[in-house]
Amino acid sequence: MQHVVANPNGKIWAFIAGIMEYEVIREEEQMLTIKLHNINLGLEVLISLVYAKCTQGERLQLWESMYDLATTTNIPWLIGEDFNVISNSEEKLRGQQVIESEVRDFNHCISVCNLEDKVLEIEHLVRSGWDHTPLSITFKTSAEKVIKPFRFLIFWVKENSFMEVIRNHWKADFERDPFILFHHKLKRVKRALTQWSKETFGNIFQEIVTLKEIIKIHEIEFEVNPTGGNREKLQKTQADLKK
Repeated sequence: MQHVVANPNGKIWAFIAGIMEYEVIREEEQMLTIKLHNINLGLEVLISLVYAKCTQGERLQLWESMYDLATTTNIPWLIGEDFNVISNSEEKLRGQQVIESEVRDFNHCISVCNLEDKVLEIEHLVRSGWDHTPLSITFKTSAEKVIKPFRFLIFWVKENSFMEVIRNHWKADFERDPFILFHHKLKRVKRALTQWSKETFGNIFQEIVTLKEIIKIHEIEFEVNPTGGNREKLQKTQADLKK
């Protein structure tokens, strides 16, 4: 290891191999985020190492930081370590009782950040004079093709370029049975409208889901710490959802 990076309170450490170029993106009390560049492969990835606080209220700042990263990064993002909370009761073997509101907070954050648990293999290393056991983790993932149903959005017709998209794609370059031609044209238009909608309006459905999840987090944050700043964040997100 040729490079060592730590967060401000010294509770999160990263040891980086010499073949990796790195840039520290965020140094926070509960999370250390580094952008790594593999020189040999020419690949970039964002790594966030987490050592979360033990209380529900203190972890809210971590959830907000994670959401901010999720909405601003455009490269692969790997996040892990110690969140001090579980995503379901089956993960807990013993100890204190599971607090459902803490589990909900964590799952809201996972959903809002569009994260997936892709850990398939974990090997515990030797514990040596410390109350945390180091882990050697192997991550694997596979691409899965998801077919989403087509949804016609009524506000599309108010956009000036809507009819142009229809005219340009309601056609076929072959002669067949009328039913086959109709199916072919409809498929072309659906595909064109889907792409046009993303380019014109963005991912509408994901934005709505994300705002609803963020509102839930801000509601909990305001309940735990009812300050003017927290009220303002909650009201702003609620207003964004109504737009």
